Amino acid sequence: MMQVGHELEEAAMVAGANAWQRFRRIIFPLTTSGFTSGFLLTFITTMRELSLIILLVTPATQLPGQPDHVLYRKRRRSDGEHPSF
Repeated sequence: MMQVGHELEEAAMVAGANAWQRFRRIIFPLTTSGFTSGFLLTFITTMRELSLIILLVTPATQLPGQPDHVLYRKRRRSDGEHPSF
């Protein structure tokens, strides 16, 4: 946004545009390609990480925040016993 010419903003100020109108009608349309490419790079990186997490985490994976009693119940049920609690 620093590369946008100040002449356009000054012309809009002379025409009576406030700061929001100058941003919406002058600066944002000129910088839309930068916003779009930044969003896409961030989105693609996030989706790649999410797909990796989905592939690595299975129902048998013990997560750090998972309580031990839940795992104990699963083990007892797999042995054919019913949990007593």
